Amino acid sequence: AAFPLRKPVDGKLRLVALRSSLSDRMPLVEKNWSPFFERGDGDFQSGSLGFAHFIYDLGDVTIVRCDFDTGKCKQTSRKDEDKKDSEDEKTKNSLGKVFIRGGTNIVAVPEVLQRRILRPKRTKGMSKNAEPEMWFGISKTHDEECSCGKSNYRPNMFILYKNNGLYRME
Repeated sequence: AAFPLRKPVDGKLRLVALRSSLSDRMPLVEKNWSPFFERGDGDFQSGSLGFAHFIYDLGDVTIVRCDFDTGKCKQTSRKDEDKKDSEDEKTKNSLGKVFIRGGTNIVAVPEVLQRRILRPKRTKGMSKNAEPEMWFGISKTHDEECSCGKSNYRPNMFILYKNNGLYRME
């Protein structure tokens, strides 16, 4: 991916190509990254383009943080294989050949709505001083073994939730 984020200097167009530290897992063509901003992404030095986060893989919630000055992306979160819930295995087995693919940009849930959602039921393990963040997005599932033809794509709403540095998707 490349972003023409700066006005061309001296008639030269400067593109920032994003490169990930996940090079062993990354295909040559990328199309399913879903961008979003965290609260701290706006805190950067003058003259810098700053940072943004991307969900690289919705299936295992792989998150990368990309520097728009250098184009370097670093993985910040991933659900480890050995720490996956037994629910993940049940879902994987029951879905067959259904894959979660990319979708829309992810937008922050307004803070007033976050407080309204979280106030009635404190999330397990959430400290009173924690400032969780929530984002809303729409992804798609690709079902290769549906009974309605060769394959099927369906939209799905999801919430990305971050608390105490850990991401969760619902």
